[in-house]
Amino acid sequence: MWIVDTEESLNIWLVRKGCAKSRQMEVEYPEDLLVKREEYAQFLDSVKKAEAAAIQDKAGIWGKPGADREAHWTTAEKLEEQGKHAEAIEEFQAAIAAGFDADAAWHRIGRCYETLGQYALAINAYDESLRLADSDVSRRLTLINKTQCVAKLEGSEKAAQVFDSERPDCSKSLEPCMDLAVVHSGTENATESVKVMEEGVRAFIAYNELKFDGLQFVFDEPRAKRSEKYFSAVHELGRGLPTLAMYSIRADDQDRAFQYATMGLSV
Repeated sequence: MWIVDTEESLNIWLVRKGCAKSRQMEVEYPEDLLVKREEYAQFLDSVKKAEAAAIQDKAGIWGKPGADREAHWTTAEKLEEQGKHAEAIEEFQAAIAAGFDADAAWHRIGRCYETLGQYALAINAYDESLRLADSDVSRRLTLINKTQCVAKLEGSEKAAQVFDSERPDCSKSLEPCMDLAVVHSGTENATESVKVMEEGVRAFIAYNELKFDGLQFVFDEPRAKRSEKYFSAVHELGRGLPTLAMYSIRADDQDRAFQYATMGLSV
């Protein structure tokens, strides 16, 4: 909600006084606002200037213990948005030194180096993020970024080796294979993406004892006997098959694309 009183809105005043952060004033779906897009953009610009002043004055939340790390992170994000990646790296590093979440910060540092084309430094930063990662999602995203940098430096075959240790686990989860397929796709090697996904899908189907009659998926047990693990595997396969069909199209293999798309629709 925006409350406006002549010169500035209450929202901007709250940010300028350090009562709120600028990102709290952003809306998820700006197209639903009852104001013009230009007005919203102008509002966001004013909010960011107000926050910069609040950080400098150590007003409100910016004067509390630990505020330095938040300030460095906020500044770094703005610099990255503005395309000032070298300056953003310095601020992310300052945020780490001040105690900010190092996993997230090293990932962003890697992204900045990658944008600058400094792939070796990006890989080092991603390695730091991987070492500190405390969630599977964070780790997988960082692995994808790292392999894309390795691909640009040493080629897609070398990049694929980053995921080699996880490939045996494709029987239990398709995620590692999907990640590796993304890496190959990023280097315009759709044929290798298909190969990786096919290996993973076949292993996954066998491990989870999922069955097909031709291209038609078969529920071979009464619904009451099916476990949550079984339904989870079916759901994951339902995501993996259309992905495999998409890579087949990119590899200009229409027959294979039709086969896997049909199998996916039956799941």
